[in-house]
Amino acid sequence: MSKIFNIIFLVIIITFVACEDKEALQFIEPEVFVSTAYLKANGTTIEVNCETINPSSINKEEFGICWAEKPVPVITDNYQYSGNNSKEEGPFVEQILNIKPNTKYYIRGYMRVNGKDVYSKDFIYDPVIAKGWNRLQDIPRIKDIINLPIAFLQNNAIPTFKRKLIGFEESYDFVFNDAAKFWSGNVNDSKLMVYDQFTADIEYAPGKFDFFIGGGYQIENSINGKKKFLKKASTSTYPTIENYPGADVPSVAFGSGNKGFVIEVKASPNMYAFNEENFLWEKMQSPPFTNFTNIKATRANGNGLVILENSLSVDSKMKVYFYEFKTDNWQQLNDFPGSDRIGGVLFSIKNKVYFGLGEQKATENGLKDMWEYNLDSKTWTQIANYPGSGSTSIAFVRKENSVFIGMGYSSILTSIGTSRKFMAYDFWEFRP
Repeated sequence: MSKIFNIIFLVIIITFVACEDKEALQFIEPEVFVSTAYLKANGTTIEVNCETINPSSINKEEFGICWAEKPVPVITDNYQYSGNNSKEEGPFVEQILNIKPNTKYYIRGYMRVNGKDVYSKDFIYDPVIAKGWNRLQDIPRIKDIINLPIAFLQNNAIPTFKRKLIGFEESYDFVFNDAAKFWSGNVNDSKLMVYDQFTADIEYAPGKFDFFIGGGYQIENSINGKKKFLKKASTSTYPTIENYPGADVPSVAFGSGNKGFVIEVKASPNMYAFNEENFLWEKMQSPPFTNFTNIKATRANGNGLVILENSLSVDSKMKVYFYEFKTDNWQQLNDFPGSDRIGGVLFSIKNKVYFGLGEQKATENGLKDMWEYNLDSKTWTQIANYPGSGSTSIAFVRKENSVFIGMGYSSILTSIGTSRKFMAYDFWEFRP
């Protein structure tokens, strides 16, 4: 009897230890990150945006930032206390006051957990912004708003960006006042949220563009996420045009010549063009690429350029295609030389094409590199990195010879290799 009792006791102990080990594997230490830091308008204060992750709800005895003019600062150098005794996770904002002008600072977030100080990686604040980039005022931080990367150009050429209010089928518009250099916001009256609309421009006269928008889908049922695809399309000048004739699938658009082209995102895609001269849709030559799930497209000196971000073929390199407007023909170009990615941005300015950002396919780590494509030499050149905090789901819109770009998410790898995304609020103007 005692032997049976000992065996049962041993089984209980083994089971208990196994459960303890399983729980130990689920325990994740809290971490802190600096997502962005920038000089405020007064010229003497750096505002630092930080994020904490704390899935195990461990008590943070204290948290804040520290900084120095050398790498790897600690709180004995300089620090600013931000809060204490919190088990929550999310953003916090601190400031470094009375900075030295034209000085590089190394900044780290810190937390004190069980009497031990835990630091983030260095964030380098460099007062010299890369050529071509100009910081605009941040999008206002409004509670309960999530990013929705919809950007469009209104008749008066004012960039307007949308975000979705959590729990409500309505959008919040942010309009940038170019003269005053600030954002104003208001709830959109339409009450209609449309996802993944295709957008492009149509050059109806030399240097004169009409903005083209349409398609997309609504979520019919928030429980099962059923999509209702839309056929409506319009331009800035003509609010109602014939419905888009393509399939009920996500689509992407680009302007080429005086037409707006739409490519279906499916295994064997069709392409349609809207002609603003006769207001009719035309079925064009089908693209030569198949088996992909992500695609980026842009105008390229009166023609079109397409990048396949996520091909399902054996060769995972990112394929690049050129569309010639006059002949309705496609040509495959050299593969994109940068890292494989999804969620990048592709746009053109002054007959040059730019591509970058997004996140690595394998790790989901955020990328900041930007590349310029030369249409004459057919070569890619890496240029200055994007200085903003976001890396994926970035919103952007072209205005004349510049692009307004920002919002999105900062995608960061934690110490255990998982990816976390933090909302980005900063906005930039890129003028090469």
